[in-house]
Amino acid sequence: MPLFGPTPGLGKPAPEFSLPDQDGTMHSLQDYRGQRLVVYFFPKADTPG
Repeated sequence: MPLFGPTPGLGKPAPEFSLPDQDGTMHSLQDYRGQRLVVYFFPKADTPG
C-alpha cells in the first residue's frame, strides 16, 4: 500500500499536507496560501542520491 497519493503534475497545485519542523512545530501548506513557498525534500542522510 503506497504511503502517498498520486503525484500532482508539473504546474498543478500541491495536495494539502502538514509536517513538523525541526522543533516539532506543525506547518500546514494552507498556512502559506497566497505566498510564495518552496518545499524541498532531500534524501535521508548518508544515502546515495
